[in-house]
Amino acid sequence: EENDILKPVQLTEELLLKSGFEKIGVNFQKEGISIWYSSYAKCYQLRYCLIGSDVERKINIEYYHELQNLYFALKAIEL
Repeated sequence: EENDILKPVQLTEELLLKSGFEKIGVNFQKEGISIWYSSYAKCYQLRYCLIGSDVERKINIEYYHELQNLYFALKAIEL
């Protein structure tokens, strides 16, 4: 079946490094974006706060295309 051909690529440390992220401690950073692996959520996460808010929010990133889309949305450039 056609849907079996296209499968999402799991986000890995290797892909983060190949995409220009630098490993600093447990975080991966690039141009003000910080991502880390959450063993609780069993995926990578991006943490942020909205301007004027103390509420911390998290975005789970399981697949590479999710990181690409998020990076483009935040930076307006492709990863």
